[in-house]
Amino acid sequence: MINNIHLKNIRLYDDTTLNINNNLVILVGPNACGKTTILESIYLISKAKSHRTNDMQNIIKEGKDFGVIEINENKKYKMIISKTGKQLLINNVLYKKISDFIGNIKAIMFSPSDLNLVYGSKTDRRQFLNTELSIINKKYIYEINKYNKLLKERNEILKNYDKNKAVILNVITDELIEANKIIYKYREDFINNLNRYIKKIHKDLYGEDLYLKYMPSVKYDDFDSVYKERLEYDIVTKSTSKGIHRDDLLFMINDNNAISYSSQGQVRSIVLSLKISLFYYMRELFGNNICLLLDDVFSELDNDRVLALVKFLINENQTFITTTSIDLIPNALKMKAQIIYIEKE
Repeated sequence: MINNIHLKNIRLYDDTTLNINNNLVILVGPNACGKTTILESIYLISKAKSHRTNDMQNIIKEGKDFGVIEINENKKYKMIISKTGKQLLINNVLYKKISDFIGNIKAIMFSPSDLNLVYGSKTDRRQFLNTELSIINKKYIYEINKYNKLLKERNEILKNYDKNKAVILNVITDELIEANKIIYKYREDFINNLNRYIKKIHKDLYGEDLYLKYMPSVKYDDFDSVYKERLEYDIVTKSTSKGIHRDDLLFMINDNNAISYSSQGQVRSIVLSLKISLFYYMRELFGNNICLLLDDVFSELDNDRVLALVKFLINENQTFITTTSIDLIPNALKMKAQIIYIEKE
């Protein structure tokens, strides 16, 4: 259980420490007071990246040269962010490989921006797959990095292609095909495991049928033939047109694509069911040491969906909830929670 959070020069915070003594923590305060920053900090320690920005410089408080996040669980995890990058430490020992640092604290975040998993682009959904699979399986980090390197090399050859490069293009293409197959299987297995949970969870919580549908750019058995057939097209367009970098993930609600047939309330419920399913799957793999981060989840859910969510939350692992008003939180949660009021500094 996380028992202490210390932020120095992080977004709005100069130097703040929160002492945590409960599995259920409710952070209450007005908009733009720093509630989400606390959840973001846990997420950063878990995944070494932010769910809000790709530019780590944005996390440092304006006018400061560096920022520090420290979180104590069973160990002390620290991230130091500066203009030159970030340093990752566990018990004051520097870790140079991100893969050795991420996933020690296993956190699952729900935030309003997660609606992009349904409404957003294929890139948003692939990023979800890559981020969560990197936590679940460290081998995936190696494979996706290898794939991206090969893809970049192949595209560089295609941009300046002539017949003298045919042999090296074939070699790179063969390696890329093998990397495609490995990542395809990781993604397929991950989605199948989430479906084991999401179908029942969404039915129990909301009475609707929901499942995830993997939409690969190329079917597993077709990689060799597709790359051969698309070679001339790729040379003309100077880019690799097929591969796992073009994959997608669909949310099927009552057998319809959610992006076309769901209200915003339904989409929020779909994303909540996804994150809860991810929670259960990770708990199956890693045991009862997973942190759920819920940013403003109660503000747009109707009463039935709120009550359904409470049934899940009230008996589960450590959970952090943000809200602008304590009145939005059901009494069943408030009675069991540590409530922390956040004020603008």
